[in-house]
Amino acid sequence: KCANYIVVEWNGDIYPCDFFVYEKYKLGNILHNNFTELIEKRNAIFAFQKEQLPQDCSECEWKKLCFGGCLKDRFFPDNPHPEKTYFCEGYTNFFSYTNKYFQLQANNLKKRI
Repeated sequence: KCANYIVVEWNGDIYPCDFFVYEKYKLGNILHNNFTELIEKRNAIFAFQKEQLPQDCSECEWKKLCFGGCLKDRFFPDNPHPEKTYFCEGYTNFFSYTNKYFQLQANNLKKRI
C-alpha cells in the first residue's frame, strides 16, 4: 500500500516512494525537518494525485481492486493529466478471469469460520 512507507536516502532526504526519488518530489530532510510534517506533506501530495483518475477508471468495476494502479504508471513527465495505467488491460483480464475463483475461496473461508 502506497501510504505505508517512505524513502530515506543516505543523506536524510525523504521521498514519498522509491519510484519518485526526484528533486521535485522531495519532501524534506530527516535531519532538518519535523518528521510528522514530512509525512503529512507526503500524504497530502499523494492523496490528491491518487484520486485524480481518468473517466474510464471512475466507471470501472475493478476500481476497488486496482485503485487506478500505481501513480508511476499513470503520470508521465510530458503530460500533466492522469492517464489509465498501461497495465489496465492486463488488470481487467486478470480480475475478470480470477474473480469467480476468489469468490469461491472467500465463501469456503466463511464456511470454516
